[in-house]
Amino acid sequence: MGITDCLFGDHDFLGTLPVTWYRSADQLPLNAGDANYDPLFPVRIWV
Repeated sequence: MGITDCLFGDHDFLGTLPVTWYRSADQLPLNAGDANYDPLFPVRIWV
Protein backbone atom coordinates (compact mmCIF):
# COMPACT_ATOMS: atom_id res chain seq x y z
CA MET A 1 0.00 0.00 0.00
CA GLY A 2 1.17 3.47 -0.74
CA ILE A 3 -0.01 7.05 -0.66
CA THR A 4 -2.11 6.58 -3.80
CA ASP A 5 -4.17 3.90 -2.04
CA CYS A 6 -5.03 6.44 0.67
CA LEU A 7 -5.68 9.25 -1.82
CA PHE A 8 -8.06 7.17 -3.93
CA GLY A 9 -9.86 5.65 -0.94
CA ASP A 10 -8.61 2.09 -1.40
CA HIS A 11 -7.15 2.14 2.11
CA ASP A 12 -8.10 4.21 5.16
CA PHE A 13 -5.31 6.45 6.43
CA LEU A 14 -4.65 6.05 10.14
CA GLY A 15 -1.88 7.70 12.05
CA THR A 16 -0.88 9.96 14.91
CA LEU A 17 1.01 13.21 15.05
CA PRO A 18 4.54 12.85 16.47
CA VAL A 19 4.63 16.42 17.81
CA THR A 20 2.24 19.02 19.24
CA TRP A 21 0.96 21.73 16.89
CA TYR A 22 0.76 25.07 18.69
CA ARG A 23 -2.08 27.51 18.08
CA SER A 24 0.35 30.43 17.92
CA ALA A 25 3.93 31.36 18.75
CA ASP A 26 2.58 33.28 21.76
CA GLN A 27 2.04 29.94 23.53
CA LEU A 28 5.72 28.98 23.47
CA PRO A 29 7.05 27.29 25.49
CA LEU A 30 4.04 24.98 25.77
CA ASN A 31 4.28 22.10 28.22
CA ALA A 32 1.60 19.56 29.06
CA GLY A 33 0.15 20.38 32.45
CA ASP A 34 0.69 24.14 32.15
CA ALA A 35 -2.29 26.36 32.89
CA ASN A 36 -2.31 27.69 29.30
CA TYR A 37 -1.95 24.25 27.63
CA ASP A 38 -4.38 24.48 24.70
CA PRO A 39 -2.65 23.20 21.55
CA LEU A 40 -4.25 23.15 18.12
CA PHE A 41 -3.43 19.42 17.83
CA PRO A 42 -1.93 17.62 20.83
CA VAL A 43 0.77 15.00 20.41
CA ARG A 44 -0.46 11.50 19.53
CA ILE A 45 -3.89 12.69 18.38
CA TRP A 46 -5.40 10.45 15.70
CA VAL A 47 -5.63 12.12 12.31
